[in-house]
Amino acid sequence: MHNMLMLLQAPTAETALNSNALLGAGIGMGLAIIGAGIGIGRIGGQAVEAIARQPDLFKLA
Repeated sequence: MHNMLMLLQAPTAETALNSNALLGAGIGMGLAIIGAGIGIGRIGGQAVEAIARQPDLFKLA
């Protein structure tokens, strides 16, 4: 992931000629971020649903 950030931040003469590499890196990073967001959202949603179904199991103290 760090290598893709380096591609996007500091284009050199070698990478500037190959804009397809920059486009692919940007799309790949975007998909990874969207996938992580969906996964975290599903985890939170399932936790709230579990607490709503059986609130007695999740009481503090």
